[in-house]
Amino acid sequence: MNAGRPVSPEPLGALAEGDELIGVALLAPIPPGSVMFAMAILRVAMWAGVRAKGIEPCETGGLFGTGFTLWTMSTQDRNPALRAVLQTIKELGLLELCEVAFYDRAEAYWRTIHPYGAAPFDRFLSEVNIKTALQQVHTELAAAQARQKALKSAAQRQEGEGS
Repeated sequence: MNAGRPVSPEPLGALAEGDELIGVALLAPIPPGSVMFAMAILRVAMWAGVRAKGIEPCETGGLFGTGFTLWTMSTQDRNPALRAVLQTIKELGLLELCEVAFYDRAEAYWRTIHPYGAAPFDRFLSEVNIKTALQQVHTELAAAQARQKALKSAAQRQEGEGS
């Protein structure tokens, strides 16, 4: 369980709509240039895993930072969803690399349920992490656009040479 009460997190859309919010943090370094890909894989694996167990996530989201990838989901019934999340990460062989928490509305903070004694979960949702993630997304998108432009130019040159 989290020790002490962290600073209040920013309001999240799911909370305004009455849904429960669950988070999974995968604590593994992701090579630069592949964080969006890694986040997409985690999102698809978690979404498919909980759906296979009869839980329909209302909304999902993600974030990444140095040494972690975060996946969140909103649900209307927290306890079955938490069981499905834990079972999914066990099946994926990621239990030892993950932290799982839910947002406790009554106390207004994230309660970590796995592993016991982990640092406050909202450390992943810090303003610095959000800004860093946005910068990384922009960097990766710019690199992808540059590769796309280079490939297009090479293809046009080959077409011109083949005529």
